Amino acid sequence: LGHSPDQVLEMLGHWRRWIHPDHHARIMAAFSSAVSGGRDSYVEFKVRHGDGEWMWLKALVSVVIDGLRVVGLRGVLVDINDIVKASEEMADARDIAVKTAENKSRFMAIVSHEIRTPMNGMLGMLDLLNDSELNAEQREALALATRSGRNLLALVDDVMDFSRLEGGEMEFRHEQVNVHELFHSAVNLVAPDAYRAGLDIGVVLEANLPQKIVTDTTKLRQLLTSLLSNAVKFTSHGSILLWAEMLPPHRLYVE
Repeated sequence: LGHSPDQVLEMLGHWRRWIHPDHHARIMAAFSSAVSGGRDSYVEFKVRHGDGEWMWLKALVSVVIDGLRVVGLRGVLVDINDIVKASEEMADARDIAVKTAENKSRFMAIVSHEIRTPMNGMLGMLDLLNDSELNAEQREALALATRSGRNLLALVDDVMDFSRLEGGEMEFRHEQVNVHELFHSAVNLVAPDAYRAGLDIGVVLEANLPQKIVTDTTKLRQLLTSLLSNAVKFTSHGSILLWAEMLPPHRLYVE
């Protein structure tokens, strides 16, 4: 406390002078509870240190009982200043983390909007181009560009989903999808990278795999694209095969 024993004894007679004014009531409540209830009581409060700064103490107020009467009080003081400061710092850090997460979510929403606007315009132009006269090779290239653009938009959604996941707001959008077409389109999307790396790439769909399933199409497509892209990146030679089947009870198995 920064005081000599004699000073502490003198201060006990004038405790209101060295205990923080905001904590007078809690001190009185602790003493009153101990005396009226005949039971020990705890209380935390701030006191004036010898250097003039406020510090936190925790007091155990213990009753002295003679027969059935409370005849006195005794107590033990514990310095909890470091504990309280650490708790306050943790609370401040939590507040900063929450504010940072909120700012990140706002930033991601702005970035999402800024990416979506030109991408939607580009996809619109691709749709118009699709209505023009194209040969088979041009139409296939256009379809690949369209799928890539839509996958980019799906990636933007995934970034937003990550933000929602952090906030406990993740939502799944279930819809019926032709899973055979989905697997083939995922392979076709990464096939150019695989061929440039000298790799073969293909897909095998077992006979028990139904034509259509109910799933979150966007998330499944992004998952497949990510797996295949990593396979291309980390395969030095040979081939890459996407294999899928349906396991009981109604579980989609992919490797």
